[in-house]
Amino acid sequence: MVQRAQQGDHIAGQGFQAAPGTSPSIAVNAAGQVRVAYHDTKDRLTTVTAKLGVFPGATDQTPSFLAGNTSPSLILMPDGTFDMAFTAIDDRVWVDINGSGHALGAGLNAQPGTSPAIATDPQGNWEIAFQRTGDHHLVTFDSHSATRDTGQIVADGANPAIVALVPQPGGPGQVTLTMTQNPTVNGFIPFSGKFPPLGSTQPGRVTSITYPASGFIDSTLFFVKLGHSTLECGNANAVVAVQEGSTTTAAQLTAIFGTASPSFSTTSPLNAVACFGGPNPTPSFINLAMAVQFS
Repeated sequence: MVQRAQQGDHIAGQGFQAAPGTSPSIAVNAAGQVRVAYHDTKDRLTTVTAKLGVFPGATDQTPSFLAGNTSPSLILMPDGTFDMAFTAIDDRVWVDINGSGHALGAGLNAQPGTSPAIATDPQGNWEIAFQRTGDHHLVTFDSHSATRDTGQIVADGANPAIVALVPQPGGPGQVTLTMTQNPTVNGFIPFSGKFPPLGSTQPGRVTSITYPASGFIDSTLFFVKLGHSTLECGNANAVVAVQEGSTTTAAQLTAIFGTASPSFSTTSPLNAVACFGGPNPTPSFINLAMAVQFS
């Protein structure tokens, strides 16, 4: 059930009940989109996505099977998407980034019957905390694949909690640049994005942009060079082609932004414009990974 003040209770999803002894996780973005994640009676990770006040919403019984007596952890990312952490049926800890899940790595298993917690910072970096199997140590794993054994022993059956992360001043980091599809002009499919998309951020500079691979390598983003527009996407001299699975060079950043290390801040976001080249259906948005150096 989902309860909203002054509006009573609503059934969040249809057809898949929650497993006894487990708890749902819920988050809402600025657009009023609600997501609920829970462990259903078939031991599957199930999500329900709806607009506030419009229930039951769209229910998705994912392919992921959860370990007994465990519950998923759900967070809202700075770009308005949702990420999750959960204990799989083999006790491996998994992270689900915008619908693409994977195990954290070898040896990163949760103590049976315990659940991980996940949190993020304003730049989109995330960290998962969990009770490791065998030694009961509190262990963390983050979006930079850094594992830390705190050495703290967690009580039997206890689950850790983690709150919003505070980025350290200065130093390298990784953020998400979300490119959103715009109305098509002259056959080209334009996308635009900015960082930060909203809210505040530490000022910094971009050192590279990566177009992450997803399945087959079959798409390319044609970034518009400084002084040009998406109307010129058919002109190879007006764009920089970044194929799926590749990372920009310093020369490419200079061609796009006029400098090899473009800056960003809360009051002066980084803006990027590109055209999409790839098979149908064209995605409504594309998340790019930006390596940055915070000031």
